[in-house]
Amino acid sequence: MGKAASTTRYAHVVLFQNRETDPHDKLKNQITDFFQHHPNTRLHMAVLNSRDGEALYEAEGKPDLVLVLGGDGTFLRAVRMFADDQVPLVGINTGHLGFLTRIEADGLEERLQAIMSGETEIETRAMLSVQNDTGSPVVALNDVVVKNADPTRLAKLLVAVNGETLADYDADGLIFCTPTGSTAYNLSAGGPLLEPSLPVVAITPICPHSLGAKPLVLPSDTTITLTSDPRNMADLVCAADGEAMCSLAPGQSLTVCPAKQKLHILSFASRKESFYGLIKRKLAWGSNPRSLPKTDN
Repeated sequence: MGKAASTTRYAHVVLFQNRETDPHDKLKNQITDFFQHHPNTRLHMAVLNSRDGEALYEAEGKPDLVLVLGGDGTFLRAVRMFADDQVPLVGINTGHLGFLTRIEADGLEERLQAIMSGETEIETRAMLSVQNDTGSPVVALNDVVVKNADPTRLAKLLVAVNGETLADYDADGLIFCTPTGSTAYNLSAGGPLLEPSLPVVAITPICPHSLGAKPLVLPSDTTITLTSDPRNMADLVCAADGEAMCSLAPGQSLTVCPAKQKLHILSFASRKESFYGLIKRKLAWGSNPRSLPKTDN
């Protein structure tokens, strides 16, 4: 996905915060103080209740920008909440890894000033849409995961691509991920690391009972149908970006395809970091254990 210069001066900004897990009042106060010096910008709060996944947000009208205060999990919640608005998001990292959050706490005011001065770019990221036989479509930025509800049994998973049978998997589950999500569960399960601009989707089996069941990368416009084998002894469970979405009884299906919505995420023109620099810094990608400092132990 490409980048475009952002010259918008934001008139309506939402600060999205997970009060249950990210009670960072100092940072929140710093943000509200900053916008008090920008009287032409309205700042509204959206507070997430992590127990039920609902957010308290009462502002009228679509925001121009969403600031997400939290870690990657909170960012994913914000993506889902504002997916239909198609507004840019930017994360302020209070978590651990922070792959999706672009602002660190120690540089907060400088980055806020860059945002209001238009010294940013907008990156566009693809998302997935998943829908079962009876429900409404749900969007996912990172991944859609299907597993057996009974962890003691293998799941039998029938997969078709664009209407053509692809494979029958005996596995703990399957991961369908975007390039953005390839650094998450997909990577832990042995899936491929994908540069975010690639127009692809990956299918990664979780602990398959077959040496021939390997990750597969497909064009992003592919429609994937997963059916729970009628011989399964338990339901399958489906999660979108880590949130439970539905269950599939034996014989039921779901479809994964490109979402109409895109994620628009702010990046900073003055301090660009490539994807390769990011994975080296966040994941120690390509580091050689022989080059690590020696210890006396």
